[in-house]
Amino acid sequence: MGLAHRFAYRALRPFLFSLDAEHAHELVMSCLAHGSPLTRKLITQDRIDDPVTVAGLSFPNRVGLAAGLDKEARALPALAAMGFGFIEVGSVAPRGEAWSAPPRIHRLPQAKALINRIGLHRGGLEPLCAALAQCPWPLDPRALVPVRLGVNLACNVATLASEAIRDYSLGLDATISWADYFTINVSNPNASNRHVPDARPALDQWLQAIDEVRINLASHTGRRPPVFLKISPDLSGPGVDTLCAALRARSDRVDTVGLRWGVIVANTSARRDAVHGLHRADLPGGLSGAPLREPVNRLVEQMRTQLGKDIAIIGTGGILSGDDARARIAAGADLVQLYTGLIYRGPDLVREAASALCSRR
Repeated sequence: MGLAHRFAYRALRPFLFSLDAEHAHELVMSCLAHGSPLTRKLITQDRIDDPVTVAGLSFPNRVGLAAGLDKEARALPALAAMGFGFIEVGSVAPRGEAWSAPPRIHRLPQAKALINRIGLHRGGLEPLCAALAQCPWPLDPRALVPVRLGVNLACNVATLASEAIRDYSLGLDATISWADYFTINVSNPNASNRHVPDARPALDQWLQAIDEVRINLASHTGRRPPVFLKISPDLSGPGVDTLCAALRARSDRVDTVGLRWGVIVANTSARRDAVHGLHRADLPGGLSGAPLREPVNRLVEQMRTQLGKDIAIIGTGGILSGDDARARIAAGADLVQLYTGLIYRGPDLVREAASALCSRR
């Protein structure tokens, strides 16, 4: 099946790359969401079952889909059929946000990269919850362990720093029935209101406020999904030190009641050093793809050293091969996520990465 998928995507890719990147994305997502049995057959792959427990959750394998590809939870069963161990939807804020004028996605083929300035989920929490309520569960009945769902939460653009916890609380409360884990998006390069303190003790107080919301939800629902902070690949120096110290302190304090924290390393980058001079490289938005491979590996390694072994790390950014996935795990990640690699390599990358990580153990 892997060889057939590889040839099928190689045949299809020139057509998709002849289209505007956002048009191609919408066409693919529409086909996945409403596709025929033939479409499903073309994207369905034999699963790599390699169960692993991370942050208290069992995953069918270590390879997930990063947030942003399916912001609106339109095509979860089709995406799960590609063999992912987990899928993350969003980013979503309580209220819908208007998108900027197109074009909003740009390919940099020479660098195997994308620049993306698409904003948050256009409809907000209400339509996302409606979509999740209509999904068949489990997402892929073939999996020995359920394919896990992550929900990526953000604040609305107009939200003040003093109201940020309220926005996150609304997201946690609205989607806790479906989310196996949450991601708090504190590093969107397309947003100016990240509302995360840079220094302690303000950061400690911010984490405490999130945990108070989680404890309240656990008392009503009995559910305690782990929460991951999605950080920027541009974070360095004192910022890394402060965040790691705060997470260590928080995890020591709350893990006894079943509240786990983790980190997703990393979001898209605002930097352009690695693509300087390329056509469209200076356009606004977040950079993803191969240029992030080594910077993210270094950041994962740095954070693993400071966080110790008990705080989960999901590594995403620049994974375009099985070797890239192995390198990310070797740097210290527990799980990996794909996004840009899926666009350049197609569904076969999911199986290749999962197989590479399975053989590593």
